[in-house]
Amino acid sequence: MAAKTLYSHAYIVGCLNAQIHPDDLDTSSWRPVLLTSEEYVARRGAYYKSHVDAMLEAEGQERPKFLQSVRHFCHEVAPERQEVVLSRSVRRGEETILQVLEGYHLHVCAFHLYFFPFDIVLVALEIDDSASELNDLTMAHWWLTNWTQTFPGFADSRWLELLEPLRALLPNGNLAALVEEGNNLKIYQIIQLPEDDQTEADEALLYELGTFSPIGCVRTDMRQSPSEDYFNNIVQQNVVSAFKNWRALSLVDSFTVLSASSSFGYWPWQHLYFPLIYLRCVFEKTFCASRNSAYRLDKAQPNLVGEISQMEKYYFYKNISFNFLPSMLYESMADGIGIDAEREELSQQVKEQEEKQSNLMLTVISVFAVFSVVCDFYSTVMAASGGNEMPWLARILLTVSAVIILFFVRHLSRHRA
Repeated sequence: MAAKTLYSHAYIVGCLNAQIHPDDLDTSSWRPVLLTSEEYVARRGAYYKSHVDAMLEAEGQERPKFLQSVRHFCHEVAPERQEVVLSRSVRRGEETILQVLEGYHLHVCAFHLYFFPFDIVLVALEIDDSASELNDLTMAHWWLTNWTQTFPGFADSRWLELLEPLRALLPNGNLAALVEEGNNLKIYQIIQLPEDDQTEADEALLYELGTFSPIGCVRTDMRQSPSEDYFNNIVQQNVVSAFKNWRALSLVDSFTVLSASSSFGYWPWQHLYFPLIYLRCVFEKTFCASRNSAYRLDKAQPNLVGEISQMEKYYFYKNISFNFLPSMLYESMADGIGIDAEREELSQQVKEQEEKQSNLMLTVISVFAVFSVVCDFYSTVMAASGGNEMPWLARILLTVSAVIILFFVRHLSRHRA
């Protein structure tokens, strides 16, 4: 009998491919989500206020102007409409076949919009797929995260109807282009297995779930089986665990927490670690990747230094909590998603901008220096000649000055290029 999840819940996240503002939302469909004053106090009891304010909106909250744009809106799906059969029409040669994941049980809980500074909006599909067979679950999660590639084949009309609130946000209504630049969606998944299934320490299963691989492919000759070196490197570098009842795997496109213990509590993973830690990592990654992509397309932000200064103040720091676990999870998620590499690219841009500004200043100084030397020389010659005007010498010196200045400008321009 195929192994099934006892409990599985996931958030599929990406950067919305639309420029929208909270005022643009239909309030009959999207409700604002705020912490109550009691919840706000509770969050601040474990996390630093600066971090909570940078991620969540709350009643009675006072926060800097830069963070006023941080808001959360939710479109909840009615319980009677949540169940969806996930199926796809796929071309196989000349034939079109319908793929149905019989062992996968999808319930669409809600859609979320998270507004952040710099007009970055993250969209999240919240799903519950408890009691699903593990092999079908990994296939379903691959379908959902590889959205741009797989969406055109989705065949269940109920699924497409549920997505209408998201379609209405897109400028051309094309749900296949839900996320910017056709990127894959990321997934944050919480998976609990029956307690008699002693696999919470099974790193092979954790790898298979986190990489959407066929269950049982590790250490076999299957096409998707990882090499031993690659698998061992992933396990050593990307697995995080603090207690015996769970292990987690942080990768670029997924964060997976796995347990097979009755003592495992999934509440903090949904209500604390996802909105306060994982979303921050996705936002940081989105900010850095967007600026780096623009730079490579010769569309670099002119105020990048100012933007990074704001990010350094409100987001680019690791110490987010009074407790050890949130900071440990943040570091693992940030490493898995590759934030440090993106920030290193940003630092290179900053160095280049500073070098250009330095070169510009040097050019200006050089121009003034040339004119100063020429004027001094002309004044010395005039004094030696008894103060007689010499227009011909002035014209010669002016021409020489122009040539020297042009040389400086061309030399510095080549250096900057």
